[in-house]
Amino acid sequence: MFQRAKSSTFAALLLAVSFGTLGAVLVKHHAAGLGLAFAMVRLGVSAPFALALLARQGKQRVRFVLTNRLIAVGGWFWGLGVLTFFYGASRTSSLNTGLIAALGPIVTLIIGAAFFKDRVGRATTLQWVLACVATFATAIAIALSATGSEADRVGDVLVAASVVFGTVFFLIASTLVPTLGARDVVLGSSPYAASIAVPVALLSGQAGSMTWALVAAGCVAAVGGTLMNFLQTWATSRVHPGTVALSQLVQPLQLAIIGSVFFDETIALSQAFAGAIALACVAVLTKQRNELAPAAE
Repeated sequence: MFQRAKSSTFAALLLAVSFGTLGAVLVKHHAAGLGLAFAMVRLGVSAPFALALLARQGKQRVRFVLTNRLIAVGGWFWGLGVLTFFYGASRTSSLNTGLIAALGPIVTLIIGAAFFKDRVGRATTLQWVLACVATFATAIAIALSATGSEADRVGDVLVAASVVFGTVFFLIASTLVPTLGARDVVLGSSPYAASIAVPVALLSGQAGSMTWALVAAGCVAAVGGTLMNFLQTWATSRVHPGTVALSQLVQPLQLAIIGSVFFDETIALSQAFAGAIALACVAVLTKQRNELAPAAE
């Protein structure tokens, strides 16, 4: 069964990408070198509120959600993704962070086709082509980008690792939406994500270096990041997960504008080219027809 992606869904996805962009900018310019502490605040703040909202539905519902093994596994991958993303983003440039995050579509389709065939195995040929084009452009841009104080290869690798961890969480969440709903999937996963991020940050010693500015920025990221995860998870009930992942290709353009206008970050020609390619892929994506894969049984 085919359906045209609704404009409201794409509007929600673009809003979700903007929330993700906000977190990347905040950690880069308010938590330099303290990405693990930032991740601890981001997940440590959201987890108690998530539990409180979940508890309003009754003990039976809380038990049903929190004892779901996929919720736990997905939450742990979410925690790893947040840790590696924010630590990596705190070490590399904002634009490189966005460009590497653009690898998400191809990672989503590869992991999905291998382990989640009932959800993304039926990705359209166009989705594969767009993902491959964006990946190729991104790889060239990262390889040619300058290795100055703004770009750190360790940070680049960590952001790339976060894409893999985050993709696993996203695909697990998409399989749970038909039975639990996007709201409870995100709320139930939050405590498990915090159970990974908080101990790691404490053991690293970064928690002792936190400032009030970092805590405030982390709280903003907690709100934006949770909304981002909810909107993306919700969108999988309306369009193909591969389409949701492809919407993230707008992020490099957002980070380029913010980084260059507000933080004097330079934009290499290769980076600008990759951002333009990514934006073109999104433009094509909005015109395609999407097939909803059947929910897992």
